[in-house]
Amino acid sequence: MDPATVTGICIIIAVFGVVFWLPVIVFFPVIRSIADRIAGRSAATAQIGDLQKKVLLLEHEVTELRTRQLSLEDTHKFDQELTKKRKD
Repeated sequence: MDPATVTGICIIIAVFGVVFWLPVIVFFPVIRSIADRIAGRSAATAQIGDLQKKVLLLEHEVTELRTRQLSLEDTHKFDQELTKKRKD
């Protein structure tokens, strides 16, 4: 093959490569976003899952705090009754 033919073939391959790959590269984020939305996988879904975990953790902590508060109230009432009996 002569150099002109090889150069021509390379140019044709390059043009077809650019024509084919450029839209794929440019529109890939849009296509991926649409596919994720159809599949139900979006950034919002991940954030909702994280928020649900945080809510469960906070609910557990609130339950622990309530239990501790009730225990302290019982202890305080007991102490008050003891000091009241000593005064009487």
